[in-house]
Amino acid sequence: MFLLLILCGLFVMNKDNDQFEKRIVYFVESVEILKAEKGSLTVKTISSVPNPCYQFDHIETEQIADTIHISIFAKIDKSVNCIQVLGKMSAEFEIVAEPGKYILYFKGKSKEIFKEVTVK
Repeated sequence: MFLLLILCGLFVMNKDNDQFEKRIVYFVESVEILKAEKGSLTVKTISSVPNPCYQFDHIETEQIADTIHISIFAKIDKSVNCIQVLGKMSAEFEIVAEPGKYILYFKGKSKEIFKEVTVK
């Protein structure tokens, strides 16, 4: 029974992966720091995406010294037909960071931006 539940879960996860196309955003247009205390950052971004039907999916981060590299990924349902004009996507997410000064480096497909922040 347990094995059947695991197999069903894997099928649902694979179906989700097949249903969506995921990609890094073209670029981050704006960054707003909503919170920078107690070892974490809450960040709100507006990004440029291939069309307005893309939605926030996840972020990937890598910290190198005092720089936190952030890649924002968007997803779209492959079955949706959407107007083919650039769109904007809002995302809000949390990053764990020890107290200190950091440079947030937002990587995009076509350009990057930087934001300095102090975590208390």
